[in-house]
Amino acid sequence: MLIHYSNQDNLKNLIETNKLLVVDFYADWCGPCRRLGPIIEELAEEYKDVTFVKINVDNFAQEAAMFSVSSIPSVFYFKDGKVVNNTIGLLPHDSLKEKIEALRK
Repeated sequence: MLIHYSNQDNLKNLIETNKLLVVDFYADWCGPCRRLGPIIEELAEEYKDVTFVKINVDNFAQEAAMFSVSSIPSVFYFKDGKVVNNTIGLLPHDSLKEKIEALRK
């Protein structure tokens, strides 16, 4: 499932209620973020047991600050409500898939 974070959503609730969660912090103007977007969408289709959330840092700076996001794209991997990994920058499809596979173990 892919969720585009909006005002109605509560990040803390998403973290607490999803066993496996991948959060992509991005910006529309960021070239690497635009290239990562389709990869995240593809992986969200492939991994039905993982929830993916995209958060635009320009619109939700407070949420980005919660995780000290200073570079984008930044992807955080949560398991049972805890950050277990994070990556910064554009990673290829296979590298992201490896991170998600590790999250599922």
